[in-house]
Amino acid sequence: MGGFSSINRPAINHGSSNFPEEEEAIVHASNRGEDRTRMRPRSSILEALSPRGSSPEDSDAYSPGNRMAPRIGPGPKNVEILQTRGYHALLMKAYKSGQAPTKLYDGAFLRDLVKAENARNGSLDLAVCSVGENPALRDWGIHDAMKKALLRPDEPHSCVLTDDHSHAAAMSMRVLGKPNPTTLSIVVLDSIKPDDLSQVKLHKTLLSEIGKSLDDAALKHLRIQVTILPMGVQVSNEGCNIFALVAAKKAAKSQSVQDLHEWGHDMVGHAAPGIHTQSIPLEPEMLLEPEFFKHAMKRNVIQNVVDAGETLGLAKEVPVNRKGQTLLERFEKFERATIVKTLDREIHTRYSRSYEEKRLDKLARLIEHKQALLAERKA
Repeated sequence: MGGFSSINRPAINHGSSNFPEEEEAIVHASNRGEDRTRMRPRSSILEALSPRGSSPEDSDAYSPGNRMAPRIGPGPKNVEILQTRGYHALLMKAYKSGQAPTKLYDGAFLRDLVKAENARNGSLDLAVCSVGENPALRDWGIHDAMKKALLRPDEPHSCVLTDDHSHAAAMSMRVLGKPNPTTLSIVVLDSIKPDDLSQVKLHKTLLSEIGKSLDDAALKHLRIQVTILPMGVQVSNEGCNIFALVAAKKAAKSQSVQDLHEWGHDMVGHAAPGIHTQSIPLEPEMLLEPEFFKHAMKRNVIQNVVDAGETLGLAKEVPVNRKGQTLLERFEKFERATIVKTLDREIHTRYSRSYEEKRLDKLARLIEHKQALLAERKA
């Protein structure tokens, strides 16, 4: 999912929204190509990421004490570190200026971000699962993920599902059934609303590749329940890789996601082997922990989660982080006026930029991870 744009695409009915009509047209300018440089070699991105006329050291994004922008010490200029650092500087500049970012390369860094996340959390085993028609991007696909899940039944496996970098979502897999595993439950947590073109394309491709994988003799006996939850936390047409990475990490330890796997197992019951897609008659905010909605961009989504908690008899003020903040408190902290620039105009809007700070934080940690690896190689 790429930066805000005014690309002409077929009109889609996105349902009700709190956005003004003009804003809606910009924010939902789908098909949301996340990574416009996806066909470029990693090394060639350096020029695009380096701020013209200055180096990252000159940017106030790298001022001392900024935890989201650790400085790179003197020494050999490792290209991958420079790429990440330059990208971080571009995003920090937009964040501080109150403008939505216009150059997005999240897809180019996704696999490295996942590796850094696994390195920081020893119990995590996240992966990037690629689907789509571009063989260069399919180093680990649905078939691989299904085989891995079958090797360790009853153990959940989380990954970031991506469709040739055009869209990304969190995915959790779990094989269930005793004494012989017979059910594969797949839960997809998608950050955008239902019926978005990029979402429809990703899910259609996912189902197609699951079907192809059933030609494998080791998998053809499985009853596969695919549960898709469009969460609606994202209203920008960029950032899906970060939303997906955050959700995949949470899904790895989420009791509600495990409950969804159990539900999927119950739904397929003794059905014939193959793909099943029963729908859940409840909204995501009724099914998932509040933490999944921490980075929601619009207030109405947060309010829906709070209302759902009250309906379920939960406490209204539920802390969702180590600081003890509630969802509404976090939203109010990160909501701010933002300028969205398109090819021919500027849109003035307000939304939570929490996900942008999360992206900056993860990129900064990736820089630290790459520095540590470089130091190990030199030792």
